[in-house]
Amino acid sequence: MTRQRISYFRHIYFVILSFLSVQSSAKSGNNFDVIVSTEVVNPSQNIAFCHASTVAFSGGHLVAAWLAGSKEAANDVGVWVARFSGKQWSTPVRVADGRSPDGEALTVINPILFSPKRGPLMLFYSRGKLPADWHPLRMTSLDGGATWSKPVALGPGVSGPAKDKPLELSNGIVIAGSSTEYDGWRIHFERSMDGGNTWHVVYPAVGPRTVQAIQPTILDHSHGQLQALVRTKSGFVFSTKSRDWGKRGAFSRR
Repeated sequence: MTRQRISYFRHIYFVILSFLSVQSSAKSGNNFDVIVSTEVVNPSQNIAFCHASTVAFSGGHLVAAWLAGSKEAANDVGVWVARFSGKQWSTPVRVADGRSPDGEALTVINPILFSPKRGPLMLFYSRGKLPADWHPLRMTSLDGGATWSKPVALGPGVSGPAKDKPLELSNGIVIAGSSTEYDGWRIHFERSMDGGNTWHVVYPAVGPRTVQAIQPTILDHSHGQLQALVRTKSGFVFSTKSRDWGKRGAFSRR
């Protein structure tokens, strides 16, 4: 591993984009910078590995979370959080680690912040050793990420969002793209009718083994029309669509 690569993964960078400028540039064909500012969130955090950053807005603060430790999948990897008040980022705080209830040192993966329209800020992540052992957990914050609840399990058969944020639809349904990797790559979706507190699993209409895929990210095309882009073992991005608020779906060509 090169020195530059080691340095890169030691810090989490926060980039503020002007989305209005992005839209204007796309429509006019102009090519100009849309980055408003770039900041290092954890300048004093002397840790070799930082990865999987996520950000949300809650309680008047921008909140960032990420993984940090000695290396990916190590049992010292934890979830760290910092808040931006408008002037500077707070000192990063470790809010979750891989220690199991019986004291075994495991690892954590893929923290995901989600701020629903109503209810507390949520932090999803998984704890375990191997894909077959991952246990999805959720923590909540009532004060914009300053303090957090104890982690709770998501429930039997629920995997939690795989990598990207859940999507809150116009009818109040929250849908998350999820996947499993212990018996081949298989995607599914998880829908919540109560703001992300409880979930039920939905598989695409075509058998989940038709395409070896993981980590769906969801696009809302309005009026119940959803599209998910998925990573596949074939080296292509595939798409699956639903016209009924995510109740069913079918794979389309890459």
